[in-house]
Amino acid sequence: MIPNRVSIHKRPNAANERLEFGHFEADTVVSGKKYGSTSLNVIVERKSRFVKLRKLSNLKPSTTNRAILRGMKTFSKIRSLTLDTGIENKWHERLNLLIFFCDSYASWQKGAVENVNLRIRRFIPKGANIADYSDKQIQKIEDWLNHTPRKSLNYKTPYEIMYQENLLIHTTSGALQG
Repeated sequence: MIPNRVSIHKRPNAANERLEFGHFEADTVVSGKKYGSTSLNVIVERKSRFVKLRKLSNLKPSTTNRAILRGMKTFSKIRSLTLDTGIENKWHERLNLLIFFCDSYASWQKGAVENVNLRIRRFIPKGANIADYSDKQIQKIEDWLNHTPRKSLNYKTPYEIMYQENLLIHTTSGALQG
């Protein structure tokens, strides 16, 4: 269903081992089945764990591509993106990025974004209607994720790492302006 996929098994070791900045993972967090197709696009930079969230009105490939491109405008360095085999990623070639795909039914292969999805579920429980959450609420979740110290980052925040490495072009949140 997704043409011209490049396997995650071909992803560079620098991405796998988090040796350099600029390697991303993305996923879609969906609303409960009874609520329709409103969802959340989640992008995570693997080394810094920095997160971008975008609310999507549907799961169309064109909508997903727009969200990914808007989210990526935040970053000064983009080396690769890892996705799953969801139908929303069907038009991946139109992104003009180096993209790798997980094996089918192997979401654990993009563990950085799956970990963030679990953190998001603290605020948006599984089965909830994402349409009920405002853009401001989604931004607050993103800010919390990016400003929470992580043991894996020597108790720095993802934002601090991105700022120190000069990897942010611009941000939309007042909380992220420094």
